[in-house]
Amino acid sequence: MFFTVCDGLKGLPDSIGKVFGQVKVQTCLAHLLRNGFGYASKKHWPGIA
Repeated sequence: MFFTVCDGLKGLPDSIGKVFGQVKVQTCLAHLLRNGFGYASKKHWPGIA
């Protein structure tokens, strides 16, 4: 496996890495954006969306 895309569950990237070694793990874009709202002020949410 070259790379995998997951939803950001804690521990999942480590588990995938133990099984597949050199695999690249990436958070899917939808989950990355959704999680990013927590770091931005609410007034910036429309621009992020």
